[in-house]
Amino acid sequence: MFTCTSSSCSGPGLGEGSQACRAQFHASASSIQLGGRVGTFWAPALATPAWAQFLFPAVPQGASNITMRFTMDSRYRPELYGGNSCKNASAGYSCTLCTRGSWDHSAEPGLWILWSAAGRTGYLISGPYGALGEAFDAGEMTQTLQPPPELDLQAGEHPVVAFMTFSQYPAYGEIVRDSSGRCSVSWSDEGEHTFKDKPFMVVDAELIYRQALALPSVPPASHPRLFGSDDAWMSQRVRPFFDAACEPLAQGGVGWFEDAGVADVKGHFELSARGFRSCHEASKDGGDIASYGPAGKYLDFDGSSMPSYTDGLKVLHLLRRQWACADTGSGSFESCEYNGTETERLAQALLQVDRVRFNTTTWTCGVSCGAASGETIFDLTTAEPVNYFSTWYDVLVSRSGLLDAVDVSRVSLALKEQMGLFASAFNTGHWSLWNGNNWTPHLCIAAMAWAVSFWHEENEMAREVVAMINDILWLHRSMFTADGVYVEGVAMYSFMSVTGLIGISTLQKASFGSAPEAVDEDALTRLVDFHLASMSTDAYTVAFGDSHRKRGWGDFSTLQSALAPKIVRDSEQATALTPCGAREYCAALYGSGGLYEDPWRISPELLSLNLTDLVLQCSVSASQPLGGQTVRVFRDGGYASIRTPLLAAEGSLPCFGSGQTQICVQQSPSLADNIPYSFLALQARPNSQPHSEVDFGTFIWTAWGSSLISEYGYGTIATAVGPWDTRRYEYIDNNPAGHNTAVVREAFKDPEERINFSQLHLSAGSLVSSATRVDSGEGECLELDGSVPYGASRTDGWLDVMRRYACPVSDGAFVLIDLFAVKRNRTSLHIYGAQYGGPNFDEAEPASTRLHIDEYFHTETSAPLATDSDGNRLAEELEFDRDSDPSAFKWCFHVDPVVLDASAVALYAKCGLGGFRPADGWGFIRGFSVSGGHFVYDGLVTTVDTWKRPNWLKKRRFRFVGNSTVGVEGDVRLFVLSPVAASQTEAPTIALESCADELGCPTNGSKLECSCISMCTNSVVRWAVLLLGRLHSFTNVGTCTDGSVAHSLRPEEVSALQSEALAALGISSENQTTTTSEASTTSNVSLTATGSAGMTTTTDSASASDAAGVVGGANLHSYHILTCLLLQCIILM
Repeated sequence: MFTCTSSSCSGPGLGEGSQACRAQFHASASSIQLGGRVGTFWAPALATPAWAQFLFPAVPQGASNITMRFTMDSRYRPELYGGNSCKNASAGYSCTLCTRGSWDHSAEPGLWILWSAAGRTGYLISGPYGALGEAFDAGEMTQTLQPPPELDLQAGEHPVVAFMTFSQYPAYGEIVRDSSGRCSVSWSDEGEHTFKDKPFMVVDAELIYRQALALPSVPPASHPRLFGSDDAWMSQRVRPFFDAACEPLAQGGVGWFEDAGVADVKGHFELSARGFRSCHEASKDGGDIASYGPAGKYLDFDGSSMPSYTDGLKVLHLLRRQWACADTGSGSFESCEYNGTETERLAQALLQVDRVRFNTTTWTCGVSCGAASGETIFDLTTAEPVNYFSTWYDVLVSRSGLLDAVDVSRVSLALKEQMGLFASAFNTGHWSLWNGNNWTPHLCIAAMAWAVSFWHEENEMAREVVAMINDILWLHRSMFTADGVYVEGVAMYSFMSVTGLIGISTLQKASFGSAPEAVDEDALTRLVDFHLASMSTDAYTVAFGDSHRKRGWGDFSTLQSALAPKIVRDSEQATALTPCGAREYCAALYGSGGLYEDPWRISPELLSLNLTDLVLQCSVSASQPLGGQTVRVFRDGGYASIRTPLLAAEGSLPCFGSGQTQICVQQSPSLADNIPYSFLALQARPNSQPHSEVDFGTFIWTAWGSSLISEYGYGTIATAVGPWDTRRYEYIDNNPAGHNTAVVREAFKDPEERINFSQLHLSAGSLVSSATRVDSGEGECLELDGSVPYGASRTDGWLDVMRRYACPVSDGAFVLIDLFAVKRNRTSLHIYGAQYGGPNFDEAEPASTRLHIDEYFHTETSAPLATDSDGNRLAEELEFDRDSDPSAFKWCFHVDPVVLDASAVALYAKCGLGGFRPADGWGFIRGFSVSGGHFVYDGLVTTVDTWKRPNWLKKRRFRFVGNSTVGVEGDVRLFVLSPVAASQTEAPTIALESCADELGCPTNGSKLECSCISMCTNSVVRWAVLLLGRLHSFTNVGTCTDGSVAHSLRPEEVSALQSEALAALGISSENQTTTTSEASTTSNVSLTATGSAGMTTTTDSASASDAAGVVGGANLHSYHILTCLLLQCIILM
């Protein structure tokens, strides 16, 4: 693409360097302007052509359909009125216009498109396209065009498309020049539209390469045809469940419904489809069909409560089974679940109720789902009735005489209208489909249901819809990272993705012979480990970003992902679910047993898991039912979790609680499996990803089955991820102040301290397994490097260094170690987001060189809030009294944080895992800063929810506050997160102090260059040693008694660490005293990489990491040289 500038403009009538550009890029709008006028006040229109040329990627092999799509700037109506723009214009009359150059009065209004390919010598021309103004008025900013057939692009060619205007007067009406012969286009004022001096503004242009869709088969000509004929459907998707053997370890209500056992696939389907589980209760077949719950809702409908879409789908499933059974028996219902009379009664009830439903259907969620005001789109709300009535039509139209012509016509036309919106979204590149996120498969499964149901009635459109689905699903692949993370989060986003992808695959495979190639079954299998890593030990899903904090696994998304190769491609490769992974999954089920499930979507392939056999293959100790310590790191996805057992490995099954609330670990999986564990989840997801928040470094901590440190989770939706869009900073649950991370106090915009810019927009950090040395038998430390999100790569950023280390300890505690250093010579930070409706931020001049850095911690509260006279919530907590309303607090997660002293906080959990259970443990946090610090309790913090209801989201908050500000010398802080059993009423004895002198760190040197924090707990002394901005080691160096300052250190361990520190700092043992003295005059940190002599080059966090490294024995000379440059010392090498 060529964009002229003031130094490059030239051409007919324009001298070299002319500032009268014919095409120019508008950075503030990210759009290109074609055409214009010369000058400002005295401004004639230019006669000379203006163009912008785009070069596209090579045509891929197999592309059979190429479409060009361009989007106009929604702020500027195209002003392309041709060469003769006045009321009296005619072939014989040339309007008097304000122009410059050889004006062509015969030029037709509109835009010309020139088509070619790189290396060709000419163009094909189409146009002019003169109706762009009318399209703009209709809100149709995106236009699609087909290239001329003669273009005949070949695979490997790079298409070239140029947008061109010439002699296009941008206004309407004749003018009279002044006495000096001067004029301005703006004097032409007879038009209907206000002159804006932007003849044509194009935001983007794209070519869409589409391959022809090969379909091995087509749906049956007769109805019903979803999932094939009745015979195929019954034999492949119904009978396998009815005929399956009972699962030995399955119970009626596993997991949150209190039973132990494995997921019951057979029972799950039967409860959904039939209303009972044949392995656990008596059959409801025969007799009154209203005994099946969903059927009863239709038969007993009184107009007050419409059955849900899921209820309707269950009834349609039953009706199809009944009719298929009768057709097999030559019309007899004798061998069917219910007799013919009951079947007819239900069919008529369904028809009558759904006529009411159809007349009151809401087809779109509109603005609340992100649509523009007045815009009608195919959205999340649309998908539900489209899927339902497509299934409804397919099943009911199969019975002669059941639907009258009016029913058929009304439903068919309404569905076709909605599918027109789906096709329009595809053709115009609308975000609802083209974002590629969880919406895409969710909308596509509904569209696929319509396409199959109407394949023979609306063949041309249905075929195109199937092709669109197969094309657009390729975009959804970007939601999965290479290591298995679904980037939008677990609940409900990954569930929607899996349900949609599996549903589309099974429906297309049954109807057309193969699943879409765009469905990546390997990505789904990798998702299994991420799912398991995202279930905390309070049996709720991890709620980072916009994710929901969801109680247990409610559907089979994880199991379907594990079997994706079999479901999607008929592959017989081994399941991705390990025996112990199966136990993990079953230990956190929300055991509804199919009560809320759509039977059409349950995959019979799940029966092949044989979960009882699989779980029994998991070899673990009785007291550690989920196994030993598990560390799962997803580097690409920016997520990690650590689960550590709280009980030693023993052969006896432990119990928790007493009396009626006692819960015990069993041979079968159960909720109790989660209790004897401490769990830490860490967030380092790039904040540019969909449904992400500005929350680098935040964490969630659960222990003994209770949530101790938590997140807001699903609240205000973080929709803004554009580079100049700061809307998500407006709400505290989206910006750093609403998360368990470091917060720069100077980064608050408002005195209420709710809008915080500590972390910067679209800046990614990293999460890796650290090279920190730990003791044998201890888990590895994890490193979260948030230097870039906190501004290391910007001159106006806050920090040069922000790193958080998380180290598990075998006793179940987690240790967080945080490093900070403020940028040297930083400039004031200015962020402008008001153009998109977000907040601005303006730091006062001069920039702050010392910062107040607080560490935030949030806990759950189930205490009710006070209300005003109108019932609105107030930001005022009432007493939490669980006994006052047991039904309201059957499952709760209340924590009372109490600051015990300046460096300690107790987290008294009031709710345990399971219904009506008290807590089985509580939490204790001890904090320490090498610069001094203390905890403060802020109390209740509330904010709005998704629907902007005040005080709807609530947390309790406490902070660790430094006793002094932080500068370039930095600070190091350590927090011990210690789980405590309920039987222990006293806080653990944990002593934290500096050991920098014992290590031999330079006096008054940079704290990030060399620091040491000693931790005494459970009679063990561990040193956390920081060298050159990295956690070098976290190891056992001796013993202590009850946290006493009198430690018994092992000389060999201490001596080794001292030697490593000296080597890292480039200090020889002979010169230790001298260099320590010299080092005291500086406080810099090794954040620069040495270039040529006398020069340093600032690096990003990754490069700085490589430069500083973790001191071992390799490349020691480079560390010596680097440190000497920084410490201004002289060492002979």
